[in-house]
Amino acid sequence: MIINFILYYGNYLIILFLLIIIFVCILYYIKNIPYEGKIFIFKKNKYKKFKEEISKLNYYTTESELNKKIKEVLNILEIEDIKLFLLDSNNKKYVLSLYTKNKKEYKIDNLIKYLKYNKEILTENNLNKKNKRNKKLYKKILSDFKKTKSKVIVPLFFNRSFIGFFCLGEKYGKYNKIDLKALEDFREKISIALHNLHLYNKINNQKNTLDKFKKYLENKINEQTKYIEGKNKNLEELLEMKSDFLRIANHQLNTPISIVKNSLFMLQEGLMKKDKALNIAFSGIERLNDVITEFWDIFELEGGNYELKLDCVDIIKILDEQVKEKKFLIDKNKKIKLIFENNIDNNTLILCDYKKIINVISNLLDNSIRYTDKGYIKISLTKNKRKIKGKNYIKIEVEDTGIGILKKDKSKIFKKFIRGGNAIKLKPSGSGLGLYLSKKIIEMHNSKLKLEKTSKKGSKFSFKLEICDEDTISSLSNIINKKNIETKTKIKNVKILFFQNDKKTINTCSNIIKNNNYEYYYTNKLGEAKKIISEKKPNIIFSGIIIYKEDKNKMVNTIAEQGYSLLEYKNNKKINIPFIFLTNLNTTGDRKKALDMGASEYISKIEFKPENLEEIINRNLRCLIEK
Repeated sequence: MIINFILYYGNYLIILFLLIIIFVCILYYIKNIPYEGKIFIFKKNKYKKFKEEISKLNYYTTESELNKKIKEVLNILEIEDIKLFLLDSNNKKYVLSLYTKNKKEYKIDNLIKYLKYNKEILTENNLNKKNKRNKKLYKKILSDFKKTKSKVIVPLFFNRSFIGFFCLGEKYGKYNKIDLKALEDFREKISIALHNLHLYNKINNQKNTLDKFKKYLENKINEQTKYIEGKNKNLEELLEMKSDFLRIANHQLNTPISIVKNSLFMLQEGLMKKDKALNIAFSGIERLNDVITEFWDIFELEGGNYELKLDCVDIIKILDEQVKEKKFLIDKNKKIKLIFENNIDNNTLILCDYKKIINVISNLLDNSIRYTDKGYIKISLTKNKRKIKGKNYIKIEVEDTGIGILKKDKSKIFKKFIRGGNAIKLKPSGSGLGLYLSKKIIEMHNSKLKLEKTSKKGSKFSFKLEICDEDTISSLSNIINKKNIETKTKIKNVKILFFQNDKKTINTCSNIIKNNNYEYYYTNKLGEAKKIISEKKPNIIFSGIIIYKEDKNKMVNTIAEQGYSLLEYKNNKKINIPFIFLTNLNTTGDRKKALDMGASEYISKIEFKPENLEEIINRNLRCLIEK
């Protein structure tokens, strides 16, 4: 029966067998034909479009546009899940830059290490084969691979540098060799596109930085232009001020010098008694001292170096002392009553600069005394009824029955080098700086100096100062009128070094030095001063700043700031003794520099009184002992 079947259907079986052989041959041929041939056979149009699209990747200059294009290109291959990891801006780690599904953190360090040194496109099948060879090496890599839920991972390289990788997940159908070959072409193009985008962004960032820098420079140039314009304006004002100053200074300085010169001449010629001549000379020197101090204050004020040292001060005590002091200055021929009227609590402390407020009050009282011949001068102290910005204030008024101020002079009375017409007629001499300086000092205290009223029967000036509250008192460590406590015991065995240009300071303090048995050394040479410090071990140093320096030929003395050099020597040698600058220089800049370098005190010779030498020495040595 079988034989009959074969004989009957034999021809058909031979034909079927031949068809099978032909089909196998066709499959073998397809397997060995190139990629282009497969595109022709399998979905030629799809892969042709894919190749065309990847060639356009270099056209995109923004990350969002490129990411959008990447999705479009990979969608041609029907890939649904796409993740792109790129190196961050700090070149420290690879971060998720593009994703089509949920964003999450992936800890895949082992996989990244592997990809850095392996350029091949990675599939799960490849890893499984390698895992069989070396399980220890590929176990962790395979674990990271599965974390990404990828089917294919495409590492990206540019110039042999690993720049990132694609994790490609599910697609319609499985990844075949044609897909992998297409992805090889894709990675070549996308690596170049990503590198170009990185360069473009880098250049763009540099451009933005340059634009910002350009804008910054423009702003700086504008600022400097305004600054220079302001300086030019200030220069014009300074030139005008200079001419005014020279005119005023010529008169103001010559007057006291003439007084001293004439009184000493008359004493020398025997035309005046010694006591009277010396008294006149001293009054001229005091007047010269006042003029110089006033000019220094103005220079520092105009130069922006005039600083306040705010403390909580007993204003009642200040006014009381000023009134007592001024009573002695009133000419006996004048019928004037000097009255102090206090209407505030005796424990009231005021926030102000102690010395500068004394200058203001002294100036106002001096003006009243100078231009009042009869009647009264009253300085009154009252508490301001209303708070100003939550703070309590006191009001100080200085009223007199003098010549008053003309109406035409009221608007300019506070300008520098300006004096009222009545004042000039009565007292031709005067700098015209007192009220200007006083006004500026009060403004620095956030207040105003006002001319309350004026008439032929007198004038009234007023200003307000802030009352110290408990918080202010506790925050300020220095309350002047409570700090200066005198000690009853004297410090003995004091050795003083005077580093000065001459012995005038020692001569004026000779009685104090003698009465206290002070041992002192004097020199005006820096080398000798250093030798005295190392050998004689003085307890305290009084130094000038500008000490004339003798040149090698001993012909000319040159100006040098050797006082600073001596202080620097003391600091370098770590010698712990008080160093006090006693100098003719009275600028804020020198004062600040000296104190910053470690000077114990800075005293102007204009302010220095010989009778205060003992108190200065005791104060500084006492501080040293306490430390």
